[in-house]
Amino acid sequence: MLDEVVRKLKLPAEKAPRALENYGNTVSSTIPLVIKSLMDADSLKSGDRLMLVGFGVGYSWAGTILRWA
Repeated sequence: MLDEVVRKLKLPAEKAPRALENYGNTVSSTIPLVIKSLMDADSLKSGDRLMLVGFGVGYSWAGTILRWA
């Protein structure tokens, strides 16, 4: 699913971090796991914009954009 979203939005792969190899398929719970990984790697900077989109069971989904402080 993520690959398709990245393709449709014409984003470079590095703009869509993943954690599948670290945690497996954790559905929308992956969002905070990836954010924590980015924090640990000191990859997030104040002012960065994050687009968070989650897909869950039964085709449920939600999304938001936030600015990292």
